[in-house]
Amino acid sequence: MKQKTILYFCAGDWDWSGPFAANRYHIYLLARKNRVLFVNQPISLLTPILQRSKWRKYRTYGRIKDVMAGLKPPPPERFQMTVFTPIVPLLFNPRLPLPLGFKRLLNRWNNRLIARQAVRALHRCYGGDMTADLVWVGSYFYGSLVDQIPHRFSCALVYDELPQSPIFTSVQQRLVADFEAELLRRVDLVLTTSMPLYETKRQRNSHTVLLENGVPEHFLPEKRSQLDAMNVPVIPRYREMLERIRQLPGKKIGYVGSMNLRLNGRLLVKLAEAMMDTQFIFIGNLDRDFDRSALQSLRAMRNVHFYPRVQHSMIPYFFELFDCLILPFALNEFTRNIYPEKLNEYLSSGKPIVSTGLEEVKRVTRDHGGTVYVAKDGEKFVDLCRQALGEDDPTLVSARQNLARANTYERRAAILEQALDQLFVL
Repeated sequence: MKQKTILYFCAGDWDWSGPFAANRYHIYLLARKNRVLFVNQPISLLTPILQRSKWRKYRTYGRIKDVMAGLKPPPPERFQMTVFTPIVPLLFNPRLPLPLGFKRLLNRWNNRLIARQAVRALHRCYGGDMTADLVWVGSYFYGSLVDQIPHRFSCALVYDELPQSPIFTSVQQRLVADFEAELLRRVDLVLTTSMPLYETKRQRNSHTVLLENGVPEHFLPEKRSQLDAMNVPVIPRYREMLERIRQLPGKKIGYVGSMNLRLNGRLLVKLAEAMMDTQFIFIGNLDRDFDRSALQSLRAMRNVHFYPRVQHSMIPYFFELFDCLILPFALNEFTRNIYPEKLNEYLSSGKPIVSTGLEEVKRVTRDHGGTVYVAKDGEKFVDLCRQALGEDDPTLVSARQNLARANTYERRAAILEQALDQLFVL
């Protein structure tokens, strides 16, 4: 797929520190051969009042900005991407305390406004008669948006089984399920990040492809020199944080990622209590939906340390400080569909990994014994962490990194491009 124009509606925002996160990396790779208008999540008129941290984003709404001109330092390969932020009066959220019918109308109204703004931005970038070759959406509520934009083909990326999310009430779950069903009916191609999602979504759209999460090849040892060069201006900001973690006494167990409802908070409390001589480091956002009781207990422990989210390109530097990495996911209907983005990133470090019994972790590592220690229950999780800290086997380090090499986003790109090429020859 080359020289196409892609209108990409992201489930998040473009990160000006780099393209390495999952919801940006696929489109970054496509932008090396195609033109991409990257549409951030919309903001509302209330955004700067309710979220002061979003004020900078608010000031950029309606503008278009070339990514190559904004990234500091620039990436190793040139790519064609422009970022745009639309604005709506009130953001849609299934949890809004509003009547169900009004929430449906709000979503359709927002999608109409976002579509108009995106088309105008597309014309500003590439000419007044430009039609998108591909409209790509990353959020379940964009179903009514797709048909309002002139395009040749469309696709959707399904990352989670959101209709099963425990953050929603049963009524809200049905609303989310309705919006997702509408989206899957309207698009020409559905991309899913896990096997359970693939099996479920292809029942609604026969043109469904498995596109699993991966790891940027720059995280691998043989590419680290390129990563180091990209991070030269960035490392000083994190030097103090790296040094504080390095100076912590004893063994270190790390988790890098958001602390949210996907994690088993009670398991983390049990783990930290059982291993008081081990330091536990959590790096990432503390979401409001994480178990508050567990968080309170963890914060009271002297061997537990929380650090804020770090730039994605810096993650490998923190992996180097840990003796073991953990995937402490809760096990329920929602998490059954998750292929953790962190799995292959962890594997690229070569460090021992302990995970709860996620089906996708077991599937991916089934033929690679020893690469991940998978626990059946809480007691076993503690035992396996102790075992992992005592590991001294260079062959396992190589096996993990080889598995990561087989699962890079660069390799996944071939699957994606093949699926998209098939659309354009239909």
